[in-house]
Amino acid sequence: MPARDAPFPPPSAGAARFAGAVALWLAGFGAVSAQAGDLSYFSGSFRGPGAVSENGGAQTTLECRATGETAKDGRALSQNIACESRSYKFDLRAQYVAEGVEARGFWREATRGAAGAASGRIVGQGFSGASEAKGFSGRFKIHAGPRKLIFTFWPENGKPARVHAALARKSLTRSATPAAREEPPGVEQNQGNASLKLLN
Repeated sequence: MPARDAPFPPPSAGAARFAGAVALWLAGFGAVSAQAGDLSYFSGSFRGPGAVSENGGAQTTLECRATGETAKDGRALSQNIACESRSYKFDLRAQYVAEGVEARGFWREATRGAAGAASGRIVGQGFSGASEAKGFSGRFKIHAGPRKLIFTFWPENGKPARVHAALARKSLTRSATPAAREEPPGVEQNQGNASLKLLN
């Protein structure tokens, strides 16, 4: 049976204030490190299946989409990842700026009105870290290849246990994305199946 989720509160009335704070925060990064990590891998438009997994093993299939836009020669990223089913939904808006291999920024989850800092580390085509957005905090991992984007989120409160999405790039522009491996380390694709299995 599909996982049942608690009713979602309406979007936060402070969303406009949050957007203004992000703009001011990004303005402070006029000069960033020359060795900044490359967030260009995560730019583009993506769509595909996802799944939300509960602690008891139940899974609910999700329809997901993502968009990403980069600036500052790939050192700043604006990203939106949204997934939904009849019983579960999230709409994540994120802003990151890279300094060396470290990146930090803000998360805002629109359906819950949750917002807070997020930070992580860029390793090749992967970006992993943690969000402190109250009401939507936890660990995340993102991997981008020339044809897909893989997103995994582990909520801090364990409700749900994991959200995972494997999204196909809607249009492939080689000049827009650096040359990249298709699969992240530790991920195996099941032949004939759109779902991906994370390996320990």
